[in-house]
Amino acid sequence: MKRFIILNVRKDVPGFLPIEECFLAEALTEQGAKDIEIRSVLPDELEACAEDIAGMAPDKTCVILWESASYKSCQTLLEYFQLADAIRRRSDVRLASGGYWASTLVDHYPERFQPFDIIVSGSDLRKAAEAFCTDKPGKGVEEVRDANGICDWNAWPLNLSRVSTPEKYIGNGYVSGYRTTFGCPMNCSFCYNNMLQDQGARYSERDLEKIRQDVEHILEVYGDTPLQLKDRNFFFNKERAFAIMDMLRSMGVRLASNLDVTVRDADEEIFKKCVETGVSNLFFGLESFHEDSLRRFNKKYSVEKLEYLFQLGETYEITLTGCLLLGLPWQTRDSIQEDVRKACGYMDRFKMLRINLNNYHPLMETALQKQYFPDVASTITLEELSDIYNFRMNAALQNKLYGPSFDDLNFEKLRSHALALNSISLLEHYHIPEALHPLFAPIRSLIQDNVMRSNEDNALNRYLTPEKIVETRRSLTRISLEIKKIMGGFE
Repeated sequence: MKRFIILNVRKDVPGFLPIEECFLAEALTEQGAKDIEIRSVLPDELEACAEDIAGMAPDKTCVILWESASYKSCQTLLEYFQLADAIRRRSDVRLASGGYWASTLVDHYPERFQPFDIIVSGSDLRKAAEAFCTDKPGKGVEEVRDANGICDWNAWPLNLSRVSTPEKYIGNGYVSGYRTTFGCPMNCSFCYNNMLQDQGARYSERDLEKIRQDVEHILEVYGDTPLQLKDRNFFFNKERAFAIMDMLRSMGVRLASNLDVTVRDADEEIFKKCVETGVSNLFFGLESFHEDSLRRFNKKYSVEKLEYLFQLGETYEITLTGCLLLGLPWQTRDSIQEDVRKACGYMDRFKMLRINLNNYHPLMETALQKQYFPDVASTITLEELSDIYNFRMNAALQNKLYGPSFDDLNFEKLRSHALALNSISLLEHYHIPEALHPLFAPIRSLIQDNVMRSNEDNALNRYLTPEKIVETRRSLTRISLEIKKIMGGFE
């Protein structure tokens, strides 16, 4: 092969920085590759990308569709395979699949991998590069090549010069998704990290000097723009995390929120450090208020510690965002109703707290999926799985995956109600003058009262679609900023 093109598919801008793809490029160079391009492709660019690749010499080009394990990848599951189909219809280039989808779906949806000549399962980038560079003809699904093992996050420098679409990783005022670690030392049964660990991809850290070099390089590419850190468990090694935050502050780097923290690790020192370094949002793993569920999830914290975390957010004025998982076999309508009421009560009591209501995503090859949803691939199409991962859920699909126990609930609407409540809270705290807060109280109460009536055909449920919430939030933000200007004129 003379040329390698590594593609990742992203739902929108910004996508997470393609760090794994950059490291894969370094591993390819160790195999003798010289011409390597990394490109991000948006859903409306699939056909154009395939057309562009069709103009390349097929006997000299290897196109690798690589996806790292993240919720960003889940959002574009269907587009990943649509891009592969579009490339194969137009070209005979060597087409390869690697990363998250190749590691989890090839045994369950083998027909969707037919366009690929080479399929590599696992996270060891050196093994993957060796498989991609071989001159042996690929046999597709008949010979999935093994790249199980550690993804060494400290092995190579970060080189963004091969990224032909750097603008797609910046947006919302920050550079998106820089990670100082691979994986997570925890092993929650529902998380894709559970699958990674089963394949030998243990937690891996980048050392401080390489992080400093990375950030200097990112600043060269993107200028003085806030940087978003998206390690899956940033504060696991608290001393290391604080050293990184202090180093970035000494470099003049502004941290964009939000960092991830576990309930187990959260303490006052972390909140103080966040205030010192300008971090105003933390995402935490909530999942449930029940000890039994936490045990099944392999979550390493007690319910009692939640209120301690919530109070820290209140004391230090740091927004906390977590989510409850809905649709699990041991749950009932009554237990979900109890959880929703408790979530609303906590959000009323702790103004810095945001709790989302998310239907459980059966991530393939994780312990929870294999134990409680073993028949997903035989009952759910890839298109339906994509809808589930994107929180698009009609009544038939909800019943098909989660069973009849929740037929009088609408998980999609429950999520929309929670997003609406969180949007109102964010507007009140960050944009709306305190004198106008009473105007929002009736709206908040109306939505809360309607949450458990999410399956009814009423005006509020028809209005509260995810798209409408985003549109309304943007409109209210613009209006509230104008109100602040006007109010400022009278102060």
